[in-house]
Amino acid sequence: MQELVFPDLPFFDKTKVDSCKEAEDYRPIFFEIYKHVGIICSLISCINKKSPGIKNISNAHYGLLTGLLNRCSRLMLANVSLSCNGKFGETTAILDRCIQESAINVRWLCKYEKENSFERFLISGLKSDIELEKNIKQKIKSRDGKILEIEKRMLESINRGIYLSGIDRKDFESFPRLPTFETRIKNLDYENDELPYTVIQRLGSHHVHGTWTSLLTHYLDEDNGELHPNDNLVSIHVNQFISVSLEVLEMLKDFINFITNENDISDYYLKELTKIREYLDSYRIEVRGNDFEEIKA
Repeated sequence: MQELVFPDLPFFDKTKVDSCKEAEDYRPIFFEIYKHVGIICSLISCINKKSPGIKNISNAHYGLLTGLLNRCSRLMLANVSLSCNGKFGETTAILDRCIQESAINVRWLCKYEKENSFERFLISGLKSDIELEKNIKQKIKSRDGKILEIEKRMLESINRGIYLSGIDRKDFESFPRLPTFETRIKNLDYENDELPYTVIQRLGSHHVHGTWTSLLTHYLDEDNGELHPNDNLVSIHVNQFISVSLEVLEMLKDFINFITNENDISDYYLKELTKIREYLDSYRIEVRGNDFEEIKA
């Protein structure tokens, strides 16, 4: 397989770094790194499964992985557009949760292939389609077989999804259920650590579902005990750029390790991805500040 040529890492001169340090705002730096990671994700998602050095992976399984990679990159680049002026923090937080969930799903799929991870994931997603199909057919039966145009389109779409999954309908019940997202996170490198699940899934859900916590964080201001809607001036937090970039880089490493069967190819990509991670970490030290120091009494 001919290696992709990675674009150069974003460069920050001393003036830019000093201005961020003085303002105690490193978002301009991590915004560019985040954008770079999104572009790399898009490039890697386009690796052709027929390329030399790629394992023999079914169309459905390879499509599932590259589809999730493409989802991550497109949502990241949508976030770039939204956050280029440091605004829309409430909206980017919703997309962040979607990106991180997709990244973790890719990592889990790659790690647990021998435990039918792909089939279980595909079937889980198709079950609501099967339920819809059942309801449509009941409606058609109640009308003595008369089919509406919209029903015809939905049935065709459902059949297409099942066909492209590569799984026979009769085999749907033969696979174990898909583990919960909490379990999938714990199955990765986060074992015995509740924090990643709490941060990515539970706290991320606040932004998706509009919980009380989310409303107080992004949509309401308090003035002398009175709550009122705030203006659309929610700034994006620097950690949003950092955490998503880190999770996507780990996803890309696992993807490359999974699809390649030649060490020199995987080594090239892993080296480039590690270089990006180290570059991000070199600035991340500045952002952490005293976050992990004990509070003195």
